[in-house]
Amino acid sequence: MHLYAALEDAKAAEKLLKKYSEHDEGPLLLAMILLYYKLDETDQAEKYLRRLTKIIKDTRNFVRDVLAGREERILSELEQKGGYCPFSEEELVMTYDENSYVYDTVPVFFRWMAKALKL
Repeated sequence: MHLYAALEDAKAAEKLLKKYSEHDEGPLLLAMILLYYKLDETDQAEKYLRRLTKIIKDTRNFVRDVLAGREERILSELEQKGGYCPFSEEELVMTYDENSYVYDTVPVFFRWMAKALKL
């Protein structure tokens, strides 16, 4: 999904999301938010952000931690634990880390998320 966000291919991303729609997965939704933000379709991005905050209650903490540069500490803790908990901030941090090549191209993305979440 993050590759579609990098390529700004909303049609292919929506098709893939529909294929897995019964599973509302955090990593897929985070990529959709990024995709629509990159396309300057913030209404769509906010729609997916609302879905993400419903399934991952720690979304606000995730955004705060990324903005504060704490994701490396969280990854280190995950490494010591030997895994992450699905539907948690940990899952979002891992997704962010594994796809940093896309997030690095949009440096203001997390500031926009913070504003949209009224942080």
